[in-house]
Amino acid sequence: SIVFICHTCIIVFFSRARRTPPRSTLSSSSAASDVYKRQVSTQSTGAAAAEMLEWVAAFVCFSVTSVVLSTEARSLQEARLVVGKLPSDQSGRQGQEALVAAEQQSIKRQVQCGVASVLSVTWLSLRLVTPPEVDPFALVAHWLCFSAIPVLFSIVNVGARRYPDLKRDASVTNGASANHELHVPLAFLSNTVEQFLLHGACQCGIAASVPPGWRVLVPINACLFTVGRVLFYCGYQWLPVMRAYGFSFSIFPCFVCLCYVN
Repeated sequence: SIVFICHTCIIVFFSRARRTPPRSTLSSSSAASDVYKRQVSTQSTGAAAAEMLEWVAAFVCFSVTSVVLSTEARSLQEARLVVGKLPSDQSGRQGQEALVAAEQQSIKRQVQCGVASVLSVTWLSLRLVTPPEVDPFALVAHWLCFSAIPVLFSIVNVGARRYPDLKRDASVTNGASANHELHVPLAFLSNTVEQFLLHGACQCGIAASVPPGWRVLVPINACLFTVGRVLFYCGYQWLPVMRAYGFSFSIFPCFVCLCYVN
């Protein structure tokens, strides 16, 4: 995918382009002092320019990702409408096969965009966030509470739809059955609980395995998980196949973490 290649190349380019400033030593002579001041000024200007380019690159990457995802969604919606009008014969069967193939390709592109977005966010966050100087497992406990927000939302969301209401079937409000209105909230709740358990294990693995300077990955991973759950739910509500982008925000960091820890 072009989007995936662009994200990866930009991240690698800026990681290579940033150089460690040369070490300078102050001298008692005014000439040496002037040279040192020019070096410091040049280094500061170069660092600021590199940081600005990183932000511009990230903005471009996320903008391209938004365009790709919105285009994918519109194309799939139009294809669904066309296939829904086809007769139940050979042409209808071929239309269904073409639609399924298009959805499979869309999921692949969403995952690629999601992985690239996760890498971009992680790279920028590592440049901005200071490693916390606290007990690693206290850090995990603190940020797991933040990651639990989507779980709380999904529970409340299902509970609100089961609240007794004259407009709802009694079998739905008393929990005996679920209608189409509850399909997405229940699926989101189930998936979020599963992802949260995996996420919690990975957070503990990160805290116990990485050097102290890299424990900043714990809050970064928690933010990625929470944002990913929001994107997952919005995509699921918009068009079920579009949930893959948000799904990659939680599953890809877990995959990398498990590979590293084990």
